[in-house]
Amino acid sequence: MACTHAATGRRHLYVNRIFVDRIEGMDPDARRDLLDWLCRQADYPEHQCRL
Repeated sequence: MACTHAATGRRHLYVNRIFVDRIEGMDPDARRDLLDWLCRQADYPEHQCRL
């Protein structure tokens, strides 16, 4: 989920409901809650960029 941008070297999260289904080392309930919270952040307009 944590990636490094090729041009800037800055770290960022890459999370979506289709490709991420587990987080290594987390119990299933905590993992599900965290992934749900992270994915829901994209629903907020203040976290969106529209072109």
